[in-house]
Amino acid sequence: MPGPHPTNLRYTGLDNGHSFHGVKLTLRHQSSTFSHSGNGLRSQRGNRPRTRSRTRSRTRQGTLPVPALAAAALLAVWPGLPFLTAAQAQSGVESRIQANTAAAAVPPAPDSAAVPIPHGDEIADLIVRGDRASKARNPAAALKLYDEALALDSMNFAALWRASRELVDLGEFESDRALQKARYSRAELLARRAMSLKPEVADAHFHVARAVGRTALAAGARDRVKYAMEVRTHALNALRLDPQHAGALHIMGVWNAEVMRLNGMLRSIAIRFMGGGPMKQASWDEALRLMRAAVAQEPDHLVHHLDLARIYHDMGRDADARSEYAAALASPLIEANDDRYRLAAETELRRLR
Repeated sequence: MPGPHPTNLRYTGLDNGHSFHGVKLTLRHQSSTFSHSGNGLRSQRGNRPRTRSRTRSRTRQGTLPVPALAAAALLAVWPGLPFLTAAQAQSGVESRIQANTAAAAVPPAPDSAAVPIPHGDEIADLIVRGDRASKARNPAAALKLYDEALALDSMNFAALWRASRELVDLGEFESDRALQKARYSRAELLARRAMSLKPEVADAHFHVARAVGRTALAAGARDRVKYAMEVRTHALNALRLDPQHAGALHIMGVWNAEVMRLNGMLRSIAIRFMGGGPMKQASWDEALRLMRAAVAQEPDHLVHHLDLARIYHDMGRDADARSEYAAALASPLIEANDDRYRLAAETELRRLR
């Protein structure tokens, strides 16, 4: 079975026809630590006998017993694991996720009906112009305009998620790793801020999932699984709020496919030692169902067809894969990086012939 494909994810969620993409599952080995509690014994001075003291809890650091070769195999076989999220939407995310959310959160904006927004007309004009640049597949120009809007109102929901979207698009094929990391980090910060303002909006959760997935690429093995669990949580939140959200359907389709591309041993390591319990729920059937649903919602989006073709190919259904690659090549260029996705579709289709 071929290795994992480069993942795309940029969605057209809360906007006027923009799209998504961005997250891949990756495990890289590094020694992971764990802690456990034990009982301490306290010695008594003089001739008094040693007695057991009051039980107290302490933390000891140990090394996770994951074989180095197996962990190295994780990196080789699964070069992108940010597409998972372990915690259920109802029960909240793990402590690291909560800490990140708190750090990025901002106080809710005052009621706009009671307090007029300064520079309201200017901000609206900047966002309209940014949308034009984004639709023209010019993310750098769009980001500049959204940033100007944020300079006037740093808590403007529309500008926040739009700027996050453009940052992920700019980072996806950035060759400068430091710049790429900085863009993904800021994209995550802005997306979380937008979500803190309007957590009831499905697209807000989608953009957090997308940005977190990209941020995870620079993390260590255990943190990548945690990030991946968070991606899954926010994608499921988006689908709970909007069951037909094409971007969230795509994310969860790729999430299931990436888990299934792991062999049994590697998946077991992630599930047992790295907090990847929800991986047990993944299946090829679910990956196929979700990606078909994304295609049904946005049939003219190249990236949906591309990732559906990859799923068919990995399932051994090459005739269906060829059909989806052809559909991808026939799709218009809508996304900022669609020219790259089209080239990928051409290359992968040639390999099937």
